[in-house]
Amino acid sequence: MPFFSLFFGAFSSSATYRKVRASGQFLIGYTLLLVAFSTLIITVYFSLFIHREIFTAHGATPPLFDSVAQQIADQMPVMTMKKNVLATKDATPSVIKISGTVFGENFENLEILTIDTSGQSTAENMKTPMLVNATEFVMKTDQETKIRSLSDFTKGEPDTILINHAVAEDTAHKAIQTVHEHMLGIAAIIGGSFWLCFLIFAFILRICMLLTLAVLGQLIGAILDTKLTYASAFGLAALSYTPIAVLDTVLTLSMVYTPHTVTLLVAGVVTLFAAIACTRHAPAAPTPPTPSPFA
Repeated sequence: MPFFSLFFGAFSSSATYRKVRASGQFLIGYTLLLVAFSTLIITVYFSLFIHREIFTAHGATPPLFDSVAQQIADQMPVMTMKKNVLATKDATPSVIKISGTVFGENFENLEILTIDTSGQSTAENMKTPMLVNATEFVMKTDQETKIRSLSDFTKGEPDTILINHAVAEDTAHKAIQTVHEHMLGIAAIIGGSFWLCFLIFAFILRICMLLTLAVLGQLIGAILDTKLTYASAFGLAALSYTPIAVLDTVLTLSMVYTPHTVTLLVAGVVTLFAAIACTRHAPAAPTPPTPSPFA
């Protein structure tokens, strides 16, 4: 059955439910499309929300990304990279701090990077999420620590590189310009990758939900004394879950309340009960013939 006739029929047409029950279809394709549309809407909405917060100017305030890039450039110490060994003008560690506003929350002097070529700061005692020492770049989280050699970032560069304020300013300007010029492509790659992963994860969860509802649907059929095949129970569960899926998407976009899985399951049982009750007099789905062992 066409997707949109199923979608709109799920809200108001008992005839649509009777056709699904009589056909005995699982409606896997319909479920996939419904999940795809829901996850796509959520992905696009939050992508635009993040773009507005991070890459869009707010009145006289520059975009957060531009501001952070400029703040980092302003605090960058004078450094020399010679034969893949970094040395700073001063032997003391330099801590890069940033300030700004994101999602309505202000942050001040957030320490994000330590530049220390004296050997005082190591991967074990670093106090910022990132560290640059004489030969390595270190990123540390609560779960893992990643270490890369500085030579990985200087391939094809001269043996001696001077990094001063002018170089830092120029690098920040180029980074800002490149990101804004290629914003659409960057958003498509990152957003598309996220949407695909989100789609797969949400589809698996939806199938698990419908498998459970189909079993409960057969129990409901037994209670109502109406014959119901597992395929019909699954199809009715997929169709009757449509209003719940739409409501769940709207609540997610509102960022006010996210329903718990148990709440969604209970709601699914209620709508499935109504779907089975209103189709109890529909013709039963044909049962596939059992092949003869002598055929």
